[in-house]
Amino acid sequence: MLVKSIIYPILFVLLLSGCMTHKHVFKGKGPDHSIGNIKPDLRKTNHFLFWGFLQTRTLDIVFVCDRGDNTVLIKDHKDLWDILFTSATLGVYSPTTTDVYCRY
Repeated sequence: MLVKSIIYPILFVLLLSGCMTHKHVFKGKGPDHSIGNIKPDLRKTNHFLFWGFLQTRTLDIVFVCDRGDNTVLIKDHKDLWDILFTSATLGVYSPTTTDVYCRY
């Protein structure tokens, strides 16, 4: 009984934290499907407080993908660690991960 009283609230909090992915594909420059095993040219962790309420982050792709012309995909998502940190702090700290893929 003790195990159920611990596991169910943990699962409930993890379900509430959820996962999210935003993909920005540049038209005519690359695939609009999963990148697969290709490593991103830049992986950046964004730190937000209180679920990112009224907070923004800017990413300058000019320095990442040689003038920005070679940008194929920008993907903003929550990976497992991001979800665990958000759940453990009840949303006070809510990180996301941004991946930038370039074409050379």
